[in-house]
Amino acid sequence: MTASLIRLFRFIPPFLGGVCLALATPPAQAERVEYFGDYAIHYNAINSTFFSSEVAKNYQVKRSKNLGVLVISVLPKDAGPEPRAFTAMVKGKVRNDLFQSNFLDFREVKEGREARAIYYVASFKHGNNDKLNFAVDIQPEGQNESHSLSFDQTFFAD
Repeated sequence: MTASLIRLFRFIPPFLGGVCLALATPPAQAERVEYFGDYAIHYNAINSTFFSSEVAKNYQVKRSKNLGVLVISVLPKDAGPEPRAFTAMVKGKVRNDLFQSNFLDFREVKEGREARAIYYVASFKHGNNDKLNFAVDIQPEGQNESHSLSFDQTFFAD
C-alpha cells in the first residue's frame, strides 16, 4: 500500500473502510493505479460480498455472490500529506468472454472532511470463473481530455 493511500485513510470515516480496502488491497494483485497527466487513477474490481453489510447498505451496494463492484478514485499524481480527490466524469462498459457487454452505472460517493474522498462506484453481474474486460473513460473535472482505462479480471462466485 502506498504512503499516499495511508495518508488518505486518516481523513475517511471508519464505515468507509470497505471501499478504502477495495482500492488498496485487490485480491491477489498489487495496488492498481494508472497515471494520467497530473492525476493518479486508483481502481479495483471486487466481489460485492467483500463489503460488510453496513458498508454495502451505506453505499447502496447489493451483496451477492454473483455481483461485483468497480471502485475508482482520482487523486493528485504527487499527493501531499493531505491529498484531496478530484471529481470526474466516469463512464464505462464491462464485457464477458462471450462478448456480451453492459454499461457501468457509476455513482459518485463523497466522504470525509470537505469531501476529501470521492469514489465512483458501479455494480456488475458475473458468473463463476468469469473473465471480464473493463473499459472505462475518466475525465477529471475541468479537463478536456479523458483517460481510457482497460483491464481484465476473473471473478468467482463464493
